Amino acid sequence: MKKLLLILLAIVIAVPVLAFAGFLLFFDADSFRPRLAEAVQRATGREFRIEGPLRLTPALTPTVSATGLVLANIPGGSAPEMLRVAQAEISLGLIPLIRGRLEVARLNLEGGRLLLEKGNWLPVAAPAPPPVTTPSATPGAPAEPARPLQIDIRRATLKDWVVTYEGEEIRIPQARLTGTGLLTPLELHATVVARGAEALIEGSIAAPSAFTGADAWPFRINAVIPGARLLAEGEKRATDWRVTLVADVPRLDALSGLAGRPLPRINEINLRVQAAMAAGASGITSIEGRAGSGEFAGVTLKSATIRLAAPGRTALRLDGQGSYRDQPVAFGGEFDPVALQSGHPAPLSLQLNGAGSNLSIYGAWPGEMVVEAQSTDLAALQALAGRPLPPLRGVALRAGVTSIGERFATGARIGQLTLTSSGGDLSGALDVQWAPRPRISGQVTSRRLDLAALVPPSAHAAPGAPAAPAAPAPAPASGRLIPDVPVDLSPLRLADADLRFEFAELRHGQTVVRQVSGRLQNADGKARLDPFSVTPPGGQLTLRAAADATATPPALQIAASGQGLDPVALLGVLGVQSPIAGRTDLDLDVRGQGGDLRALAATATGRLGLAVTDGRLSGRPAQTLGQLPGFGGEVAVNCLALRSDADRGIAQIRSLYLEGTPGRVGGEGQASLRDETLNIRLSVDLRVAGVRVRAPVPLTGTFLQPRLEAAGLAQGALAGDLGRQLERAVPGLGGLLPQQSGAPDLPDCATALNVARGGRSGPVPTPAPQPQQAAPQAPQRPDVNQLLRGLFGR
Repeated sequence: MKKLLLILLAIVIAVPVLAFAGFLLFFDADSFRPRLAEAVQRATGREFRIEGPLRLTPALTPTVSATGLVLANIPGGSAPEMLRVAQAEISLGLIPLIRGRLEVARLNLEGGRLLLEKGNWLPVAAPAPPPVTTPSATPGAPAEPARPLQIDIRRATLKDWVVTYEGEEIRIPQARLTGTGLLTPLELHATVVARGAEALIEGSIAAPSAFTGADAWPFRINAVIPGARLLAEGEKRATDWRVTLVADVPRLDALSGLAGRPLPRINEINLRVQAAMAAGASGITSIEGRAGSGEFAGVTLKSATIRLAAPGRTALRLDGQGSYRDQPVAFGGEFDPVALQSGHPAPLSLQLNGAGSNLSIYGAWPGEMVVEAQSTDLAALQALAGRPLPPLRGVALRAGVTSIGERFATGARIGQLTLTSSGGDLSGALDVQWAPRPRISGQVTSRRLDLAALVPPSAHAAPGAPAAPAAPAPAPASGRLIPDVPVDLSPLRLADADLRFEFAELRHGQTVVRQVSGRLQNADGKARLDPFSVTPPGGQLTLRAAADATATPPALQIAASGQGLDPVALLGVLGVQSPIAGRTDLDLDVRGQGGDLRALAATATGRLGLAVTDGRLSGRPAQTLGQLPGFGGEVAVNCLALRSDADRGIAQIRSLYLEGTPGRVGGEGQASLRDETLNIRLSVDLRVAGVRVRAPVPLTGTFLQPRLEAAGLAQGALAGDLGRQLERAVPGLGGLLPQQSGAPDLPDCATALNVARGGRSGPVPTPAPQPQQAAPQAPQRPDVNQLLRGLFGR
C-alpha cells in the first residue's frame, strides 16, 4: 500500500512537470509577437512593433528577450519614433506567479533612444474593445472582487540610453533599480550626463506592494552634480502627490556649463520648494530661498531672500541688500515667474532704493504698469550713475507704461507722464518703439524749465569754485574764420520721430524766453522742424529747419524770421558771444550741403537780412571799423542794416548801411563764403577833428583779416571841408587841391532798414544830425595836426 501511494504521488508530480517541460520545449515564443504588439498598441494608442524575433529561454525563471522595440510618436511630432530600445530582456519567477505575484527577477533595457516633446508622453485614446457578454451570475451569489496582481521588482537596469528633450541630449550610461521583496523599498542608483556635467543619483522609492494598493508611496532621491546638491522627497497616495525639493548651491556660476549660458557669481544659495497635487489640481505651497554674497548685474550682493508672496499664489517675493559702485542699495519686488514666462497678465511690483532716492514699478505685466521715482537730491546719485548729474532737488516722476506689441516686443507707450523738480516740470505722452525701427512720437509740455539747471557740473570743477573766465580764442592756424567743425547728420538715420512740444517758459541763466512750441519730425533720415516759434525778451522768432542725411553730401536748410530780438541773450544760450547788440530784426533763409560747417558755407544759397536799431558793435566788426578815424572800441550805432543774397557760396551784398556818432558808412559788394575773401565798396561820411570827410573806402582782405583801404580819406578831406578852409586861409590854393567828384550817395536809416527787412515795416531811430557844411566866416587856420592824426591814426 505504501509503495502504491508513492507511485501515485510520483505520477501526480511528474505529469505536470513533464507537461510544462514539453510546453517550454515546443512553445514558439515568436508566434506570440503580433499579439504582444497589438496589446501595447491598444494600451498606448500608438503603433508598436518588435523588429527582431521574440525568444524564450526555458527555466524556473524563464527569460523573454527581443530586439528592435519601437513605439511611434504622436501625429505631427518632429520624428516618427518616440522610443526605440535596441535590446530587452525580462526574467519572471513562475512559482510566485502561481501565487498571484509577478516577480520581475531581472529587466534589462539596453540602447534606448527616447524623444520627449510637447504632449507626446500622453497616451493616445485607443478604440474601445467590443463588449464581451458573460453568463449571468447565480442570483443571490455576490461576485468576488478580482485581486490585483502584485508586482515584485528585484532588478531593473537601463544601459546606454539617450533622452532628447527640446534638442538637448541627456545620456544615461547606467541606471539600476533593485529590491529585496514586496515590502521593502526599491533602491535607485543612476548616472546621468547632460551638457558635459555628470550627475550621480541615489535614493529609494516605495516598496513594490505600494504600486497597486492605496497605501502611501514615499520616495527620497538625492542628486549630486558639479556645483550643487539636490534632494527630492515626498509621497504619492492614489492620484495625489506631495513633494519637497531642496537645493544647495555653493556657487551658482559653477552651473554655467549645465545651464548653457553664463550665470552670475552668487554664493551660498539654499532653496526649498514644496508642491502638491490634490483632486487633479497642482500648485506650489511654499518657497523659501536665501543667497549670500555675490555679484549680479554690477551689484555686489550682501544677502537676498525669496519666498511665496502669499499662500495659494505663485507670485514670489524677493528682497535683498548690497552695493553698487560702493554705494549701498536695497531692492525688492513681487512677480509671478510662470506668468512672466508665458506672457499672461499678472501683478508685478519692483522697488529700488539708494542714495536718498527710490524707484518703483507696479501694475500688471505685461498690461498696464506705473513707474514712479523720487529723489531729494539728484546730484547725490552721481556716484551710482558713474557720471555728474544735474543738481536738481525734489525730483518726482510718474508715468503709466503699457506694451506696444506682445510683451513689449516692439515698444512701450508712456502715458500720463509728469516730472517735477527744482529745475521745472514736464508732462505729456510718448510712444517709444524699438522695432521694427526705433521711433519716438508724442507730445510734451512744460510750464517752466530751467535749461541751466539741467546741465551737470563739470566733473573736474571743485565744488563751489567759480568758473574760470574763457581765454580769448587764438587765431585759427588755417587762416580761415569759419571753422571746419563736423556737422554729423548720420544720427538721423538711426531713429524716426514725430514729437510736438510746448514750453510756457524756458530759462537759461538770466535769459528767459516764453511760448516755445514746435514739431520735430524725422523719417528715414529726413528731418524737419516746422513749425517752431519762441518769444524772446521784446520780440518774436519763428524758425523752420530741414536736414537730409540721405543726400550726398548731407543737406541742411534753415529759415528764420524775428522781430525785436536780443542777439546777446539768444546766442548766449548757445555759449556764443554776439558781436551785435541792440533791437534786431532777422530775415534768413539759407541752405547748403556738406559734412562740416565750412563746406555748408561754401555751398550756401539763400538770403540774409539784418536790421539793428539802438545797438552797438564789438569784437571783430568793431575792430574792422576801428581802421576808420573816429571809430574805436565798441561802436554805438543808431542803425545797422544788411541785405545779402547768396548763390552757391558767393554772397552779393545788396545793401550795407551803418549810422553812428562818428558818421555814416554804406556800401555794396561781394563776400565769398568759399575762400572767405572780401570785395566791398564802402562809402563813408564822417566828421574827423571837426572836418567832414566823404570818400570811397574799399574793404578787402579776408574774413579773418579784413582791410580798409583808407588812402582816399585824405583826398576826400582836401576835396571837401578841409580844402575850402585852406582856400579861405590861402586864396588861390584851392585850385591846386583835388576836386570833389561827387559826394557818396548814402541812404538814411529808414530806407536801409526797410531794404534789410525785405520791405516789412519796423521801428526807425531818430535820425542823427548830419554833418553840416560850414557857413562862410572869417578865415581861420585849420588844426592840420589833429586832422592828420584822425585820418592816419597817428
